[in-house]
Amino acid sequence: MHQDEKRPMSMRDKMRLTWFDRGSAMFDGILDDPDGFPPLNDRESQRAWLAGFGGAWAELPEDPERADDPRNTPLLDVLSHRLADRPELLAQLLAIGRTATVEFVA
Repeated sequence: MHQDEKRPMSMRDKMRLTWFDRGSAMFDGILDDPDGFPPLNDRESQRAWLAGFGGAWAELPEDPERADDPRNTPLLDVLSHRLADRPELLAQLLAIGRTATVEFVA
């Protein structure tokens, strides 16, 4: 979706979204609603949301000419900025990444 195509989602559209969809929509800026964030202490929902958020970031075409291109900013910084007012959720999402790395290496 291009920047100018972003539009707020209807309530009916929001009700059909998976956590992956919500994470992607949050990154794209088409969902800006407290219900778009996964619940605390729900790793399954948080993993799906994080996958959607990160997937949306990774799908962006690179545009080095644009100063505001989100791909010019590391994903962790974009996530931290988006969740600046939700520090507990950010901490839990970052813990998922650390745990996944430890489990994979072990």
